[in-house]
Amino acid sequence: MKKYLWSYVLLLAVVLCSCTGCGPGGGDKEEPDGAEAVSIAFMGESIVAPTSYPNVPADYTPVLSDLYLYGELLRRCELLEREGKNTQEIQLECEAVAETIRQRGYVAYPHGSIEGTSGYALVDLDGDKSPELLLLNNSSRDTLRGQALSITAVFTVRGGELVCLEADSYELQYATVLSADGTFYRCIDWHGTGYVNVSAFRLEAGRSEFTVVSDARSALSFGDSEVPDPYWTKYENGKEIEIVEDEFYALLEQYSHPKKRMNLDFVPIHPDAVDLSSVTRHDEGSSTPVEYPSSYRDAPGEYRSLLNDFYLVSEYMRRDELLDGDLERIGFMEYPYPSDAKLAYAVIDINDDKTPELLLGTVDGLKNSAPNSIFTLKDGKPVLLTSFWSRNYGVISADGTIYSIGSGGAAHTYLSSFRLDKKADVLTQLTDIHSDFSDSEGRPYYVQVVGGRNHYIAEKSFWDFYEEYGNLPETMELTIIPIAN
Repeated sequence: MKKYLWSYVLLLAVVLCSCTGCGPGGGDKEEPDGAEAVSIAFMGESIVAPTSYPNVPADYTPVLSDLYLYGELLRRCELLEREGKNTQEIQLECEAVAETIRQRGYVAYPHGSIEGTSGYALVDLDGDKSPELLLLNNSSRDTLRGQALSITAVFTVRGGELVCLEADSYELQYATVLSADGTFYRCIDWHGTGYVNVSAFRLEAGRSEFTVVSDARSALSFGDSEVPDPYWTKYENGKEIEIVEDEFYALLEQYSHPKKRMNLDFVPIHPDAVDLSSVTRHDEGSSTPVEYPSSYRDAPGEYRSLLNDFYLVSEYMRRDELLDGDLERIGFMEYPYPSDAKLAYAVIDINDDKTPELLLGTVDGLKNSAPNSIFTLKDGKPVLLTSFWSRNYGVISADGTIYSIGSGGAAHTYLSSFRLDKKADVLTQLTDIHSDFSDSEGRPYYVQVVGGRNHYIAEKSFWDFYEEYGNLPETMELTIIPIAN
């Protein structure tokens, strides 16, 4: 189906644009007059990048120009897809253009580079009066959840040369916080190894790489026992020394929640950027226009724009014209399953604080109190609390507790529960239980997180929890309202 083919095209373009590692590039201190514009050819047209960006040193222009071109590539592919053009032809063009950009070798391009979601910030990390360039990702899903911007790459200039300090690593994008003093704090759970790593690093004046301030980790020791024994180490002066559990978790708390984060001013790569995933389509290529209902039963007016998007999704599902961007606006993580599912919503005050929540999903799912997405209101605007999908199933119990069973692969199963505190716009996690697999030992192990600390449990205990979470005795009763007839 075209929904899945388009996802593949975007993923392929991203993969082809990924470089093998960070490396230096060339750049002049000041852009010469009449600088030659960078361009690429796509579908018989030339896409031209700007030769400069407001208040950005000329050394960084090649990076931003590449991202501009890549964003334009994806934007134009999106428009062609909407017009029903041949997807195979688009795919071949994507491959060729992505390869052209990749050969420039500046950066592994972030996911979500569609115009308006990729941007940058200039920050003087080392106090030398010359700013570093941080590439940022402002995806619509993160925005709905109120999360901070993702940092996908960091560049500096040394001796007139462009230097890539970090580029689109999993760690940088998803688990790194930049504090107000310019220190990066990173916390990574290395699934499949039994390691949890915390580190701090910063850029010092004159250096062409980050300086590690501290590095500590939690590891596992497997003997004959089914339950592994954890131990904790720290690197100091190039040596690994053992530390106690309390010291490690103090670092974990400090690095996960620094006293003050740095405020980053997000500037879209494209000067006229519009996030396509947040714009209601105007039925380009549709046979008939969509007429929205005059009102939505039981739903506060603050949810109307979101329900309009939900109604639009329902219409495009019926017409087989649904695109990935349409799903993101309603917090869906995948195409509704089954493909002929009837969409519906429910309005209920989950935590009895007089603020009604909006649950979106399918009729059959909501009958089991299993929504696809849950929204609440903050300052009169919808905020996405959480999303579920086929490999991350969520159910709301009668007392308002949200239970979830997720899978990250055959060896990784996650059991979680959450509550929505009164007047809150984020969920509070109550339980965190998961299985993992040690590659070094060739065996699974099981973890229950209590008070932010890992406790290793027996396999039987884990599957007892799984049975409990998957068979709740009583779920929340919902009034199910189909979004369309």
